[in-house]
Formats: sequence, structure tokens, C-alpha cells
Amino acid sequence: MDTRITHFSLIYDFLDVDFNSTEIRGLIKKELDDLIRKNFITSTNDWTLIFNATYSNARTILISKNKLGTSTKDKIKEIKIVIPIPTKDEIYWGVTHDKYLYKKDHYDNILNNFWTLTADCKPFDNRTNYIVDSLRKGINKSITEGISIGGQRLKIKTN
Repeated sequence: MDTRITHFSLIYDFLDVDFNSTEIRGLIKKELDDLIRKNFITSTNDWTLIFNATYSNARTILISKNKLGTSTKDKIKEIKIVIPIPTKDEIYWGVTHDKYLYKKDHYDNILNNFWTLTADCKPFDNRTNYIVDSLRKGINKSITEGISIGGQRLKIKTN
């Protein structure tokens, strides 16, 4: 199975400002590949699993559930991890209010399509560490809840 980490922003002038998406992609992809190799015997080698980090002003970290993001024809499974980026009012590495493409309630009507996790920017002194932590949490949530790819269930049991 091929894995990919992609980045998408719903915030103007945000991508690769005070963080490096290529470095994050490399780090998280290695961790993801190791996790899959250690925990799964899979027959879905011809599938591509994509985790898409989407930067937004969502209220919480959102992880798309199974019913979204599958292209059987192309053998692609995409999981969207929406990472809320705080404002400068909340933390110095945040963004100004005018940078957000959508209003804060943008995802409110479709929350049932996502698992949610609490986001807390305060322990982080930079965007990179916050983004990496949020991606790790999102990937962990999707795999502990279980995702289906190519008719096979990928799920890690927790204690």
C-alpha cells in the first residue's frame, strides 16, 4: 500500500509560512508506513492511502469517517484531517481573522461526517509542532476507530 500526506489550506497565505510541509510530510509518512507495516498484514498493496491535512478555523480537529474519500475505481482512500489554526489573539504564531476563507461555523452542518478531537494550541511554541501533533492524533484516531480500504478493515486495538 502506498501512503501519502498532503496539505491543503482554507487560510489565505498560510501554507509553508513558519512551517515546512515537505518536512512534515516526510516525518509523518515514515511514521505511518512503520505503523501500517507493524500492525497490518494487508492484501491492499495496490491501494493508496492519503491523509490530507486541511488547515482551517474549525472549532476542533476533525477526521473524516469512512463514507467520505474512497475512489474504488482509482483505488484511493483519502482521510481528511481538519486542523484548526488559532488566531493571533489566542497564540502569537496564529493568524489574523481576515486570513480565514470561511466562517468558524463552516463545518457545523456536516459534523456527523467526522470524528472530533479537542485542539489545544497553548502547549506549542510553533506551528510545526502543533501541526505534527494534530496529524498524529488524527491518524491515530482514524486507525483506532477503524477504516476500510479495498474491502479490508484497518484497525488497531487499544488497551
